[in-house]
Amino acid sequence: MTANNAAQIAPDAKTSTGASLAERTASAQKFWGDYFGFYDILNQAAPYRNMIEGHVEMLDPKEGEQVLDAGCGTGNVSVELIKRKPNLIGVDFVESALDVCREKVPQAEYRFANLRLPLEFADATFDKIACCVVLQFMDQGAAEFAVRQFYRVVKPGGRVTLTVFVKGFNRRAVLFGTFRGLYQNGGVIGLLRFLFTNMMVTARVMSYVKELKNLEETGEHVFYSREEFEALATQAGFVVKGMEKTFADQSLTVLLEKPAGPAAAG
Repeated sequence: MTANNAAQIAPDAKTSTGASLAERTASAQKFWGDYFGFYDILNQAAPYRNMIEGHVEMLDPKEGEQVLDAGCGTGNVSVELIKRKPNLIGVDFVESALDVCREKVPQAEYRFANLRLPLEFADATFDKIACCVVLQFMDQGAAEFAVRQFYRVVKPGGRVTLTVFVKGFNRRAVLFGTFRGLYQNGGVIGLLRFLFTNMMVTARVMSYVKELKNLEETGEHVFYSREEFEALATQAGFVVKGMEKTFADQSLTVLLEKPAGPAAAG
C-alpha cells in the first residue's frame, strides 16, 4: 500500500540536541535493541500486564477488523490484540523486536517502520490503532507528527488507543506495585523467589527506565499531563472518548475516535 503524503511533512531532520534524525534513530535502535533483549521480564509485573490488557480492552478490536499495532516492540500488545481475531499488522523500527513478534504472533504481519516518518499505508486503512508506551519516547514534534499519521490512516469513525507515561513518572511506584502484586499472588515465598531469580534483570530494567526518564529532562522525550495528552490528540483532529490512569498510576491511556463524515477530512 502507498500512502498519500502530499500534506504530511516529517519533523525537522535536526533535533533539539543538534543530532540528525539518522543519528538519533541509530542511537535509539541500539538502545531499544539492547533493552528488548530482556524487556519481557515486565510480563511478570502486574502493573505492566494490567496496562497492556486495559489498553486492548479499551480499544475493543473485533474479529476481522483491520488493526495496527504501532510501535509493537516485542509484541506484548499484539498477543492481547490477536485474541480478538482482527487482521493485525504491527510496525516497529527495531528488526530484532519484529523477529520476536513473528515468533509470538505468527498470525499477524510485521513490518519495519519508523513512526517519525510517514506511514506507508493508504489513507483510511485501519479500523483501529493501538500505540502503547511509545509516544513519550519522542520529542514533541515527532509525537505530534505520529498522531497526525494515525489520524490519516484510521478510517472515519475508527478508534485509536494511546498510552503514555505521565509527567512526574515515578519508576519506584511501578516497582513497588510489582512487588505488591507478587506478594498478593504468591505470598512471601513468591516474592522472594522472584527477587532471587530476577534481581539482576530487574536492576537492568530500572537502569534503562532511569535513562529514559533522564531524556525527558532534556526535552528529547515528553511525558504528559492529562491536559497535554488531550491536546496532543485533539490537535490532530481526534475526539477524546475516554481516559484513565494505568501502570500504577504512572501512565495515561486515552481512547480516541476519528469523526465520521465531513469532519474527518484533512
